[in-house]
Amino acid sequence: MAQSTTCKYSTSGCKKNGMIKCDGCSDRYCKEHYLLHRQQLDKIFDRICSDRDLLYQHLFSPPPSTRVNDSSFIDIDRWEEATIAQVRTTADNARKRVDELMQKSRSQLQRDYEQLSQELQHRKENDDYFESDLDKLTTELERLKLSITNSTRLIKISSQTIEWSTVLVVEVIGRETSSIASTQKVSEKHIEKSKHETATLFDETSLLNEEHQSKVNEFYGKNNQRWKLIYRASRDGFSAPDFHGRCDDQGTTVTVIRSENGYLFGGYTPVSWKSDGEYKEDASSFLFTLTNPHTIPPTKYHIHPQKSRYAVFHYADCGPTFGEGFDLCVDRKSNENSSSYSNFPWSYVDTTGKGVNTFTGDMYFRISDIEVFRLVL
Repeated sequence: MAQSTTCKYSTSGCKKNGMIKCDGCSDRYCKEHYLLHRQQLDKIFDRICSDRDLLYQHLFSPPPSTRVNDSSFIDIDRWEEATIAQVRTTADNARKRVDELMQKSRSQLQRDYEQLSQELQHRKENDDYFESDLDKLTTELERLKLSITNSTRLIKISSQTIEWSTVLVVEVIGRETSSIASTQKVSEKHIEKSKHETATLFDETSLLNEEHQSKVNEFYGKNNQRWKLIYRASRDGFSAPDFHGRCDDQGTTVTVIRSENGYLFGGYTPVSWKSDGEYKEDASSFLFTLTNPHTIPPTKYHIHPQKSRYAVFHYADCGPTFGEGFDLCVDRKSNENSSSYSNFPWSYVDTTGKGVNTFTGDMYFRISDIEVFRLVL
């Protein structure tokens, strides 16, 4: 009984009885040491209040440097810089393309002008013109005037709408009880993961989203068909030998092309690509458009029944080539020039009425990437 009334500090030499019990720790103290015990508790409590005050300053009076040093803002700043740089690059490329097209148009107009001038000079020197000739020359002159006036109007700039609300996403991670709405997230890894998860039908594709993969398989006739990437021009090279080295003798293939202005199109053939300089016959080959400047929905273009012997052309100096004429021809170094072209429809049937302008808005075009997939058996 005497032990229970001993002061807590008896081990430190206190001889007094512990007459006062602490309701918190249940230890007993003499009057002097109870006051000391309370002073220790007061110090701990004051430290907690002091730490709380520091939190107040952090939460309600953040220093200017907080935003600069916060990793989330750094991620946003980096994304902003990279996006602006990409936008500027895209705009610069578009300006260069417009310059090329205008120069091409100007060169053609100059040739037409010279041809008309030579004919006028010849007829004048030989006094060789009658009423019908004057009518013809007047018509040609008016046509040339109109072409000069409309030369800049023939260039159309099309852009795809960007859903900015979903481009940059911010969300809270690691706190299930957070009241902050998880509406946006800065995460390139998340985007890449999503792209990878959708690329299940067409192995490793960087051109086809999930909807386009399903659509191409719909054209093929088997919704769950798998395809293996065997050639990517941006990775393997844009030369004709680069294409044939990876795609010849691979069996059934799908070719997907992205033009410089972002349009997606291509062709399918069960005939193995070769380099023998011959046309190959097949009645099941087809061309397709996925995106185009005319808002035509994804469309499949069958080969004309009487032109099936011209399904594809195997030319060692060109990339994938479809149809006689050619309906679709990928020229060598197609990323460096606008020599690739579509003389569509020649062997394939045009069901949307845009002719040579179907795939990119122009007969001739530059290519930014090509992917070729072989059938997975």
